[in-house]
Amino acid sequence: MCLIVVHGTSQDILSVDETTVKIVKAARAHGRTVIELGGPGSTDRTVRMSERLSPTRPLWERTIEEIGEVPIDYPVLMGLGTAFGTGFEDLVKEVIDVFGLLLSQRHKKIELVGFSRGAVVIARALERIAEIFPQQALNSVTVNAALLDPVPGPYFVPQSVTIPSFVNKLFHRISKHEGRPGFLPLIVFVGKGVKYQGDIVMGVHGDIGGSTRRDVPRLILDEVAEFVRLPSLRLSPDERLMRGLRVISDTTPYTNPGPMQWMQRRGLGFSDVEIREPEIVQFPSNRVFRDFDSGIDRVMRILEAQRARLEAERRREEFRQHWARLREQRQERNRLRRARRIIVPELPIVGQGGQVRIPPATQRSMGLLFKALGMVVFKKPM
Repeated sequence: MCLIVVHGTSQDILSVDETTVKIVKAARAHGRTVIELGGPGSTDRTVRMSERLSPTRPLWERTIEEIGEVPIDYPVLMGLGTAFGTGFEDLVKEVIDVFGLLLSQRHKKIELVGFSRGAVVIARALERIAEIFPQQALNSVTVNAALLDPVPGPYFVPQSVTIPSFVNKLFHRISKHEGRPGFLPLIVFVGKGVKYQGDIVMGVHGDIGGSTRRDVPRLILDEVAEFVRLPSLRLSPDERLMRGLRVISDTTPYTNPGPMQWMQRRGLGFSDVEIREPEIVQFPSNRVFRDFDSGIDRVMRILEAQRARLEAERRREEFRQHWARLREQRQERNRLRRARRIIVPELPIVGQGGQVRIPPATQRSMGLLFKALGMVVFKKPM
């Protein structure tokens, strides 16, 4: 079983918080064969492009007199890769070459994961692979692909791709609230027979990629780890639910750093309505809603059991601290107690011609799920 990973724009293994980096490290720790490629504008991609453009005299072999005090080609290539995706076709070719090598070695399963432009590289490479390799060879291997918020950018990178039918499963996550110019999602068509696993995430690009360091990236990482079977990165069902609770109550807007702070990208939290309206709660994704729908009773039992244990053991200080934390959570979630409607993102739809379409979120009546939540978590003043 082999894993091919293409990082997002300006990202490579030197990045810290990115979802794809954590997947690479965990897969290697599990003994998996991993081939990773830095995204356009990354250090890894810049070095590879510099070698290709100057094969006889790579930068590190040139003297200071030849290049001056500042190596000009590195920052130029980094800037072009970040802004315009320069090196995209080189990346596609490298993925195809690696895939062909693994195919020739008779591997039975190949999995591909990419984020941002790296996801577009994966999608485009699969499209080309279907054109290059004979169908019989492709039928001999199981291929699964994960596209994490594929964003081509406005120039020089394909704006639409078709996932060919030889792909077994396609994992696809799309951010809803990324509002920066040039961050429109890739238009994806799904070939006949591909098992599509899509979801819309109520957040920005970095919520899927990992850079925002919030609960949503951790939930996404758990879902990717489930898809590529990396148990060390999995959350327990209870932890997924508790993180989901925190996300529902999180109304903090996310802005760009530095001089671009004026541009709010998450707007009014995870809701399409104003946060001050207490009767509507919005879930971060359809998958998180399904987690709640199937597992909330278990979490409530755990909370009650924990309270009973603390009381029985007469650990008064721990008990006080525990309830202080719950009191704080209750204050943050008081609007959840009054909620009468919930908003749930619908799953992406593979429509006519195989195109993935993003339906609007739907409102639903408050059901027993949240009535139980209000009764158990918030039933007593603290």
